[in-house]
Amino acid sequence: MWPIILRVSAIFSTLVLGMEVARLLGTQEIHGARIYDTEEASKALSISREEVIRLIKSGKIQARKLNGQYRIPGKSLLDYLSGN
Repeated sequence: MWPIILRVSAIFSTLVLGMEVARLLGTQEIHGARIYDTEEASKALSISREEVIRLIKSGKIQARKLNGQYRIPGKSLLDYLSGN
């Protein structure tokens, strides 16, 4: 009986640890009033920076270039995620 309890306990602990790691490394919260650069947007969306730039160029994410760098309103990221 004890080996089964120990095994179940180990599996449960591993699952909890995995969920916590996923939460810490997962998508960060996006604030609609904040302005993001492409690196921050890529982390928030869990995609590559290059993919963020492709989405901007395709018009799926609204952004403006300022001093050669894209600036992305948080609302634009939220709209993209919601499919608007």
